[in-house]
Amino acid sequence: FFFFFFVIQDIHVRMEGLRRKLYLCVLVLCSGFKSGCCFNLDTDNPSVYSGPSGSYFGFSVDFFNPDASQLNILIGAPKANTSLSTISSVLERGAVYSCPWKTGSSCQQIAFDDTGDRLDQDGKPMEFKSSQWFGASVRSNGDQILACAPLYQWRTMGNAEREPVGTCFLKKGGKIVEYSPCRTTKNNPDGQGFCQAGFSADFVKQNNRVVVGGPGSFYWQGQLISDEISEIINNYNNKFYINYNNQLATKAANAQFDDSYLGYSVTVGDFNNDGTDDYVTGVPRGAKALGYVTILNGKSMESEVNFTGEQVNHYYYYFNLHRLRIQNHKLLPGFLCQVMLSYPVQCDPFTAGHTMPANHKNDRV
Repeated sequence: FFFFFFVIQDIHVRMEGLRRKLYLCVLVLCSGFKSGCCFNLDTDNPSVYSGPSGSYFGFSVDFFNPDASQLNILIGAPKANTSLSTISSVLERGAVYSCPWKTGSSCQQIAFDDTGDRLDQDGKPMEFKSSQWFGASVRSNGDQILACAPLYQWRTMGNAEREPVGTCFLKKGGKIVEYSPCRTTKNNPDGQGFCQAGFSADFVKQNNRVVVGGPGSFYWQGQLISDEISEIINNYNNKFYINYNNQLATKAANAQFDDSYLGYSVTVGDFNNDGTDDYVTGVPRGAKALGYVTILNGKSMESEVNFTGEQVNHYYYYFNLHRLRIQNHKLLPGFLCQVMLSYPVQCDPFTAGHTMPANHKNDRV
């Protein structure tokens, strides 16, 4: 079984005027593995949060600061069997928990969706929520939470195949709406049929938008999609297809970009100092499997600069991109150095026969 728990300690964090000390460590203990690994900043006086066994509790995490009186930790558990409904046939729906910071209170599951699979007029299922990995991506901004299920599947009418388009839920205050930008009529592999929207996600705070990554679009070229929060909420209905008039999205390229996985990770920031947040996304199998990160213009989603990896198949920028507030350090003329990058499968090129590192001493951030 898997037992995931978080050790939250003291890191200097500024959130909406609150200055707290917070240290974060994620310890994952897995049966069948000889040892777990952990990055500790301070092991004194930890706060420990635990979740259901086997739920992958801790797969995603973010701070949640809905007002000046609250500071919580959001924790995703994408294989959790939700406790919100006892009549649903959905198995391992996934869940997101809110854990109060240093109050001694227990974590509470946030109610996003407890409905079953929707059916067509003939009583056949049109969507499939079991094992959808809801909570694999969780982000917050003020009182807003975006939580995603990248393995959510649905079935186009007249089509027997299931399409892993992915879906998300946006919570703003007490209102919750579904957001599934890849559930469109472009449902083939050369379109958005394998999009897996929500594999990565973030808020574009400056422009009141969200952005999600869909690494499976266009024969796995991958895609970023961004929509206005107001439009997501106002246009919401119970239909499968919902149009967003002010959507920004990357387009399909030629076949040489297939299997690149653009959208595997994403963050935002004003990197060219023009007053508009730009998009940064990891493309771990791009550039002939060297991998690269691309910065996309916040107004057009056109690529402005790429940073390419050094080694084939070490999954440069596979996992996460993190913004760092490091001002006055030029990345390139006109760009600010604000991104921390990682490539966890860094190998010794002189070690023959290894496609994965023999140990993780060479993994780099």
